[in-house]
Order: sequence, then C-alpha cells, then structure tokens
Amino acid sequence: MGRTIPSFRIAILLEEKRWKLYRQYLRKKEQKIFKHMFSIAYLFSSASSYAANPIRINPILFSIALYHHKKISSLDKNRNESFFFQSSLFTTTITTEMKKENETYSSSSNLFPYDNIITKEIDSWKNYADCLRKQDRDLFYKMLNSCYKYSPAITVQGKEYSTTSALMSILLEHHKELLLQNKINNI
Repeated sequence: MGRTIPSFRIAILLEEKRWKLYRQYLRKKEQKIFKHMFSIAYLFSSASSYAANPIRINPILFSIALYHHKKISSLDKNRNESFFFQSSLFTTTITTEMKKENETYSSSSNLFPYDNIITKEIDSWKNYADCLRKQDRDLFYKMLNSCYKYSPAITVQGKEYSTTSALMSILLEHHKELLLQNKINNI
C-alpha cells in the first residue's frame, strides 16, 4: 500500500521548528513578528501542498511574499485614491521614472522565452497558483512576472538557484515599493 502524504500544515510546523534557533536569536519584538510572518503560510497551505515542492521552505516563502504583495497592492490602491485629488509634480516624476525603468527591463529580456530560466521557474509554480482564488492567482502571477525585470541577475545565478533568485527579486521589488511608499508619505 502507498503512504499518505502528510498535510502541508504539518510541514509548516516542522519548518517552523527548524527555524526555532534562528528565531531565538532575534530581539523579543522581532520574534513575535517572525512568528506572525510564519503563520501567514497557513493561509495558503492548500496551494503550498499542491505545489509539491520538495524544499518545504520555498512554498512557505512564496506564501509570505504573496501576502506581502497583496498588502503592498492595497497600499498602492489607497495611495492612488488619495493622490487622485492632488496634482503633484513629484508623483508624475516617480510614475515617469518607473515607466522608464520597466521599458529598460522589458527591452533587455531574452528573445527566446522558452529557454529562459525565469519562464521555467514561473511555470514550475503553476500548481501553486491553480489552488489560489482568482484574485490571488492574478496577484501571484503579477508578482512572479515582476521577476523579469531582474532577468540578468537571476540568469547569472543559474538554474539551480532560480527559486531563490526569484524570491530575492520579489523581495527586492517589495522593498523598493515600501521605500517608495515611505518617500511619498514623507512629502
């Protein structure tokens, strides 16, 4: 007889235990934040399970990144609504800079997308995305597609580090967005 695959919730618990020593060396306040951050993975446990990724931490980190992406998107939406009534040269400048940046990255991408490490990495997370609600799935693919901006950096790391490089690119994109939010809030 075949063996039953344990729930991904159990895998999250095991992975959280594996990170216990790391958590202990954080400050008390950061320990609570870390625990909360890890609990986010439970929100997407069915998608993580369906991803069938042998490295347990990867679906957990993608779940956390998706959650952060959703929060950042809602901040963007609120920011756009508040700026609707304000005409500011600053926001126009930032939007123009971001458009130029996106054009630069899109023009430097590979001509052969099927040979591209990023395309293969995004395709490998299809099972995860299939388990998400439509709105979350669309955000997840938007988040993954932001990796194309960092195509040269991901490619240079090689195929064996493509998941880690994609996660790093997503986190970098989130960090840039948070810095932008902070800069706009300080005006």
